[in-house]
Amino acid sequence: MPRVRTKPASRKGGIPESSPIARVEKRRTPILIAIALALATLIVYSGSLFSGFNLMDDDWYVTQNVHVLAGLSWQNIAWAFTHQHVSMYHPLTTLTHMADVQFFGLNAMWQHLVNVLLHVTSSVLLFIAMRMLTGRTWPSAFIAAVFALHPQHVESVDWISERKDVLSALFFMLCLIAYAQYAKSPSPGKYLLVVGMFLLGLLSKPMLVTLPIILLLLDYWPLGRSNLKRLILEKVPLAILAIFFAVIAWLTQVRGGAVQGQFSLTARVENAVLSLVRYVGVFAWPSELSIVYPRPNSWPPVLIASATIALLLITAIVLLRARNQRALFVGFAWFTVMLLPVIGIIQIGLQAMADRYSYLPSIGLSIAIVWLVLDLLPAKPHRFAIGIGSALILLLLSVLTFTQVMVWSTPETLLVSSMKNVGGDPQLHAILAHALWDAGRHDEAIAQLRETLKGWPDDDEIHWRLGYCLLQTGQLSEADAQLTEALRLQPRSPPALIYLGFLRKQQGRIDDAIRLLEQALQINPDDAMAREMLKQCEEERH
Repeated sequence: MPRVRTKPASRKGGIPESSPIARVEKRRTPILIAIALALATLIVYSGSLFSGFNLMDDDWYVTQNVHVLAGLSWQNIAWAFTHQHVSMYHPLTTLTHMADVQFFGLNAMWQHLVNVLLHVTSSVLLFIAMRMLTGRTWPSAFIAAVFALHPQHVESVDWISERKDVLSALFFMLCLIAYAQYAKSPSPGKYLLVVGMFLLGLLSKPMLVTLPIILLLLDYWPLGRSNLKRLILEKVPLAILAIFFAVIAWLTQVRGGAVQGQFSLTARVENAVLSLVRYVGVFAWPSELSIVYPRPNSWPPVLIASATIALLLITAIVLLRARNQRALFVGFAWFTVMLLPVIGIIQIGLQAMADRYSYLPSIGLSIAIVWLVLDLLPAKPHRFAIGIGSALILLLLSVLTFTQVMVWSTPETLLVSSMKNVGGDPQLHAILAHALWDAGRHDEAIAQLRETLKGWPDDDEIHWRLGYCLLQTGQLSEADAQLTEALRLQPRSPPALIYLGFLRKQQGRIDDAIRLLEQALQINPDDAMAREMLKQCEEERH
C-alpha cells in the first residue's frame, strides 16, 4: 500500500509550502521588498539633496519667514496654529520647517533630505497598507513602487515648499493601516487611532478631506464590508472633521487672495474635465512635465469635446464592470474623488493642473490598472511575463524620475525645461527673471520681465518688479514709469510705494519720498525696509 503524504511537497522537490522554513521565507519576502523599495527610492532621489531652495514659495515658507527662521518656540508654535501660511492652513507642516531650521539651520540639503525620507517612508507604508487590505504581496509592491518612482511625483518631493504633500501622505498611509486593523477587528481604540491619523494628515494639508470617501470605497473593495448603515455611521466623525477643515481651507484661501474669480463656471468645468483626462495621460506617459501648466481663458471646443467623450467612455466602462471588477471601480473612483478639491471647479491659482495635485490620487490609477491586468491575465500562466513587464516599467520610471530630479537641480534648468515643454507662459518668464537676477544676470532678468508684461500687461507686481530691477541698474526714468504704473493698477501696493519712495529720495524729492513711505507703513506697519528708509529721509530733511 503506498505511503500517504502528510505534507504537500513542491512539484520539483522543493520545500513544501506548509513547512516552517517556507513560512519563514514568506515572512521574509515583504521585509526584503520594503528594503529594496526604500533603497531604490533613495538612490533615484539622491540628486535632490543638492538642489537648493526653489524660487517659488520657498522664500515664503522658509528662507524669508521670520517665524520659521526663529525655529521652535512656544510663541512660534502658537503662531503656526493661529495664522495662515501662504494662503493655507497647515500648522503641522510649518512646525516641521521650524524644526529643520532649529536643528540644521538654513540648509536646503537637510530640508530636501527630510522630504525624501518622508516620501520613502510613505512608499513603504503604502506597500504595507495595500498588503494588509488586499492580502496580495506582489501587486501591493508594484503599486507602492509606482508611487515611489513615478516622475510626476518629483515636484512633491523635490520642492521644499511641498513638504505638505509628503507629510500628509505619511499620515494618509498610517490612516490606511490603522483602518485595515480596525476593519479586521473593530474597537474604540483602533477607531481613535484612525481619527488621530486623519487629524494629523489634515493639519499637514487639507487636501485629505476626501479620505472618508476613500475609506468607504475600501469597504466595498477589498474589505468587502456590507453593513452600509454602520459603515456610513462610522464615517460621520471623520466627515465632520473633513467639513471643518474644508471650511477653514476655503476661508484661508479667500482671505489670502488665492481664489481666482476671472473664470466662468463653464470655463472651470471644461478645464476640470480636460484636466482629469490629462492627469490620466501624464500618469500613463510622463513626458513634457512642467512646474506650471498654463491656463488659457478658454480651451478649443474640439479639445473639450474629445476630453468629454473620453471621460464619459472611461466612466461607462468602469461602471459597467463595477460588479465584476470592483478594484477597477474603486481605483478610478479613488483617483477622481481625491482630485475633486484641486480640479479647478473652485479655481485656486492660475494653473490648469499641477503634478503635485496627483501625488495621492494617482495611487487609485495604479490600483485600477494592476487589478485590471490581473483579471485579464491570470497569474499562473502569465506570471513570468507579468514579472518581466513590471520590472521594465519600474526601471523606465526610475530612469525618468532620476532625470527629472536633475531637471530640478537649479531654478534655471527647471524653468528652461518647463518653457520647452509648455511654451513661454508669463508666470514662467517671471520666475526665470527672479532666478537670473539672483545669478547676477541682470539684463537677461529685465528681458524676461518684459516678456512677462506681454502676457500680463495689467499685473501690478510685474510692473513693480521690473521697476525695482531698472532702479537697481540705474535706469531711473523707465523705473519711474514702471513703478508709477504699478501704483495706478494697485494704489495700495507696499513694494511699489517703497521702491518709488526710494527713487524719489534719489531724485532729491524728500517730501514725496516721505509721503510714499508713510503710505506703505499704513498698509504694513511691520515693514522694516520702509521704516528704515523713512528714518533716513526724515534725517536728511532736517
